[in-house]
Amino acid sequence: MGKAGKVFEYMIRHNIRLTFLGHTHRPGAYMTDKTTWEVVPVNFRQTLSLRDDKYYIINPGSAGESRHNLPLSFILFDDEEKTIRLEVIHLSVREINTLKQHNREKFGPLNVAQKLAQAKEKLRRFYYSMQK
Repeated sequence: MGKAGKVFEYMIRHNIRLTFLGHTHRPGAYMTDKTTWEVVPVNFRQTLSLRDDKYYIINPGSAGESRHNLPLSFILFDDEEKTIRLEVIHLSVREINTLKQHNREKFGPLNVAQKLAQAKEKLRRFYYSMQK
């Protein structure tokens, strides 16, 4: 059943019909129901109409800087119509480079070693705060 199956188990147990997740920057959607427990990828080429007998996990992707050659994307969710539409943003190479430059100016250089050190320090502080 995989990772999506564990999330669906929690959702069904707590009657949560729709969950938005992120982090991977990979846009997508999965659905299941209480009877089949089959986790089915959803095709996002058109508007997705949500059904009351299904459970959904939606990843909107990322509208920020592209990673892993994935498209920039976001979700439009209409809670009255119960629909979800994936919007993909197509940028030229020039526009992508401008976005990256703007991000470096705004947020500083992308330094993986520095980010890992910051995360390690946050975890260390959290660990020691739990000891009190």
